[in-house]
Amino acid sequence: MSFADYSQKAEDHQCMLVLVKQVGPHKSNLFHKIIDRICLVNHTVVPESKRHVWLRFKRVVRLENNAWGDFQAHRRVTGLICVGKATTEIELASIYANFDTMKDGYKSTLFDSRCFIFGMTAETAAESVSGERPGVVYFPSFEDSQQLEDCVKDFACSLFWILESKRLERLNDRNDKLPLLIAPFERKDMVGIDTETRSFRRRVVGRMRKHLADLSLMAGLVQEAFNHYQVAFEILKNANDWLWMAATIEGMCAASVIMLYPSSLRKVNLPRNSSFTGGMTMKHEHVKIHHKASTLPSNGLKDDGSDDKQKLCFPADDIVDKYKEAIMHYSKYKHAGIVEMEASIKATQVIIMQQNKSGIGNDKKKLEAAEFLQNVVYINLNLSDSEKVERYNALSHLFSEIGFTRKASFFKRVAAMQCVSPNNTSPAWGHCHTMLLDTMKGYRITLDPREFTGKKANGWPDLQQRIMQELAFTARKMGKAEIAIRYMCFILHCLGDHLSTVDKRDLAGMLESYTSKVPSTSDGISLDNGLLIPPVPFTKFPALRSFKLIRLSLHLDPVHILVESPSCKSPVFKSPFIYSPLQSLNRNKKLPPTKVPFKWVADEICEVELKFYNPLPFELRVANLGFLTEGVDFDPTPAAIVLPAESGPHLVSIMGTPKEMGTLKITGYTTTVMGIKSNCRLPMIPSIKEPYYQVDIVPSLPRLKVTTSLPKAASTLSLKPESRKVSVASSINLLEGESYGCQVVLSNTGKVPVETVSLELTNSEFVPKDCFTWSEENIETQLPLAPGAKLLFTVYIKAIGDFLLKSAIQNDEMPETPTVSSYFNSPARNQPNRSVSTAFLEASKPSRIQDKVDSIVKTIEGLLKLTYSGGDGLKECYYRETNLLIKVHKKPSLMITNWTTIPATSPRQFYLVLDFLNGTCNEVHVQYGSDQSMILSHKQSKRIAILVDRFTITRPKPPSPVTPKPGCVATPLEEVKLDRLYAQQLAMLINISWSIASEKKSGNVSVEHISLSDAMIDNIRLCPIHWDVTINGVPHDHQGDPIKCSDGEVIELRVNLTNNMDEVLDDLSILVEPFQDQQNGVRLAHYDQHVACIGCSKIIDESLGVGMTLTHICQYTFFQPGLFKFSIQCKEKRPRFSFKDPNETPLRDCHSNGLKLIMPGSSQPSPATKPSKVQTNLTVWKYRPPVEILVIGEG
Repeated sequence: MSFADYSQKAEDHQCMLVLVKQVGPHKSNLFHKIIDRICLVNHTVVPESKRHVWLRFKRVVRLENNAWGDFQAHRRVTGLICVGKATTEIELASIYANFDTMKDGYKSTLFDSRCFIFGMTAETAAESVSGERPGVVYFPSFEDSQQLEDCVKDFACSLFWILESKRLERLNDRNDKLPLLIAPFERKDMVGIDTETRSFRRRVVGRMRKHLADLSLMAGLVQEAFNHYQVAFEILKNANDWLWMAATIEGMCAASVIMLYPSSLRKVNLPRNSSFTGGMTMKHEHVKIHHKASTLPSNGLKDDGSDDKQKLCFPADDIVDKYKEAIMHYSKYKHAGIVEMEASIKATQVIIMQQNKSGIGNDKKKLEAAEFLQNVVYINLNLSDSEKVERYNALSHLFSEIGFTRKASFFKRVAAMQCVSPNNTSPAWGHCHTMLLDTMKGYRITLDPREFTGKKANGWPDLQQRIMQELAFTARKMGKAEIAIRYMCFILHCLGDHLSTVDKRDLAGMLESYTSKVPSTSDGISLDNGLLIPPVPFTKFPALRSFKLIRLSLHLDPVHILVESPSCKSPVFKSPFIYSPLQSLNRNKKLPPTKVPFKWVADEICEVELKFYNPLPFELRVANLGFLTEGVDFDPTPAAIVLPAESGPHLVSIMGTPKEMGTLKITGYTTTVMGIKSNCRLPMIPSIKEPYYQVDIVPSLPRLKVTTSLPKAASTLSLKPESRKVSVASSINLLEGESYGCQVVLSNTGKVPVETVSLELTNSEFVPKDCFTWSEENIETQLPLAPGAKLLFTVYIKAIGDFLLKSAIQNDEMPETPTVSSYFNSPARNQPNRSVSTAFLEASKPSRIQDKVDSIVKTIEGLLKLTYSGGDGLKECYYRETNLLIKVHKKPSLMITNWTTIPATSPRQFYLVLDFLNGTCNEVHVQYGSDQSMILSHKQSKRIAILVDRFTITRPKPPSPVTPKPGCVATPLEEVKLDRLYAQQLAMLINISWSIASEKKSGNVSVEHISLSDAMIDNIRLCPIHWDVTINGVPHDHQGDPIKCSDGEVIELRVNLTNNMDEVLDDLSILVEPFQDQQNGVRLAHYDQHVACIGCSKIIDESLGVGMTLTHICQYTFFQPGLFKFSIQCKEKRPRFSFKDPNETPLRDCHSNGLKLIMPGSSQPSPATKPSKVQTNLTVWKYRPPVEILVIGEG
């Protein structure tokens, strides 16, 4: 026997071998399906005897193997089934001829035969020339073949009865007429042998008894067969017939296996395609039959107990030993190598079956099985290349069955190499490739790169590299360059840590060479056997360490503003309650880690920053670096980088443009390295924790570029965090009081028109009022702003300051605020051309603070927030905000070091006296008053006096009292200071300007921030009452000489007081008091010895209505000469009440005559609230200048 059957099992000894062949010219998959259906009917029960008949179908049986049928009966072909298709008489005749030829080839062993013809009925065949023949079954078509399985069963029963007849015939044969059964290779040994010896007779009888046991085993009489085997063994043992004794031992082992494991053959093999009519019926029927057969003994008789069964077969533990004994005897015969090999395979399968039955793995059993298989390897047979491949494949399968996966992969690899051996003239590279793929499991290789993420070896790297290199070489020989490229990628990426530097360089060079000819793909590659080779993305070349989505520049970041406007269609969350918990939940909702806390804008470039390392020992060129995205339409912008050898980290930015609104899901990035296109998913990268990132895409928005006519600022540090959104920072140096017009240009650099623009000063609390101003109407008239267009407007900047050198103010810098009396009593009064202000200026002292001015530099930062939108973004209420930072470095121009007020010669005017210091480095020309000016050089200080008309500030009337709502507390109103009101009004009345001709600069000086004392306010305030004073009937002249009289003369002083106010003056008093001024700040008011008053010098408790006049007349006589003065005053007293009520909070308000408390809800104190304290407001009006009387002695 020259051809081994590696699929044989011990149970096959009870099966009759049936050859199934296709005849006829037709080749179709339908024939294979029909043959599969036939092969499924491998067991049936003979109805009359209830014997079990087992069939073993084979499609190829060598005639050489059939010759071994006498040695072992299950090796002979006992049945023949031919399948063909005939629709014409010629095809029918051809099938008949082929069928006859097949029968003639196996006629020596053939019991019976059948031919199944499809496409023709029996009636049609009978009418043909060839006619209808016995043993042929006709079916109209493949689909109309429901009786196919029944025909096969009938055929099995026919084989059984023939077998049974032969068994009975052999059983009744006489020993003296028995022929000698021989193996094929024993024929040459029969020449010249003595047939009359006792040993020969024993061989004849023993071999025939062994043959009878084979027939009994095939006929379903397992126990009887075992008995015959025992008898035959004893006979052959005495005859030293080792070959047939080994076959007898093998038969006893097979019978023992069948009896101990009766269900081992009860496996229902599902058809390839059960879509045929009757397929499902056949399957269920056989399941039922097999289930019934498993409950019956092999001979069809009832099982009386397990004890008898144990006595009629080998114990389970002895079966393997008996196989060893049989194999040992086989090994004595050179020509029985194939029988020895098959016996080793059967023994191995018995061990596997025993382990599967017990469910417990036994290492000893596995080692025994390995010994049997190793014996197969040692058997030296002269086999062809195809037979060697089949042999090693069978060994690989059996080694995998016993758990020796690496050994199985080894023999599978040997089989693969045998397919392409140098002696093979037609190498089967495809089969070699398929078998090499089967070896990967044993060598712990998986083509999924996700299982090779770590540096720790999984298996044997050297073996794995060898297998993968052989796969790549085989794929190249097959002409599948793309598959070879995929294998080389796997070696470099997954096994690269175990490659040498030279191997890495060579492999990279091969990849670049192959990919230059055959473009690579990033998709899986499907093989002919259905295996899908997954892609191998180069996530290690280069190696990624960080993946960060970059936020848009803060001035381009979209802001969602919920406003109610016709352009904005985004729904505003409305609720009848001031506070809703839903708003709080939505506002405080924590974003998932995969969701970035910012948004991108459609049709605008976005960026992702990656940090790469190059672990390879050569320069790495990375091309087509882009995004892997899902969700919205996205247009990546490919990038290319070059990474030096073994270097990193390298920061790389990849960009792209989303095309629509929605949620963009970024799942990874793409690269092209060494010509290999890779889709690198984030879950495949160990250094990246998140599997993907999501970012919201808002509709398209316009983009504005802001430019100014000012130079750029060196720093963008501002007063608020919003300065981070500054797109333009400008600076300017201005002198205090100087103004400048800054031209701002807004250029629409985007593709969306700008429909709305708003400008706001965000840090107004840090910026003086009116420091930055602009025209909103000018901006609105230029909207909408088309793409590429520009919008121009002016921001007016004014360096507003207080002009005060506060650190230099000292009490002794400015003399006490003078009065008119100090002038008239001074020695300078006799100089006719000297004014009061001139005399005061001459009395001023030079300033000592010029050196402190150079260090006074202040900075005003104006943060102008520009909010704009347009297009679809405006409809969804998305805006953009950018900040324009303008830094104003304010330097001192004119500094007011001291100030005061003095009376003028006219009672309706006064002088504002200011000390100015030139804080610039240039000569300053100062213009003040109507036509007055002066020039100040660098650090020069001068004093000026400005004539101003007196005025009176009336405090604003209090607003109507507001009753606070329940649960609310009234807030105190800010008290309006009287000196601030006078300073503000004073700043409006005077105009002080300066100019520097050398620098072409000019500006104004404001006195709004000076503080005024009560004495200064007295000089400013216009008396609210009209004075009419006469002496002896002559009106008093303010600018004339003193009135002269002689001592002892009586003069009459009449004072007429007219109320010019809008309210009645109550509790009014008029006081006339003579005094003498000593010109040294001392007044002599005790005039009893110098002057006498005839009448009353004071009237009190008078009431003066609006527009009414009050007259006071008194007479005086002087006792000695001298210069006397009369101080005339009018006083008004008003009570002011303060209340203490724990349930009320007072609101402060201003009144024309001072501050008073107004309780909420009422202008008067409530009856339940009693005044806790009474205060008095005293208002004094003085007649200025005082009346002067020059008394002349009579002598």
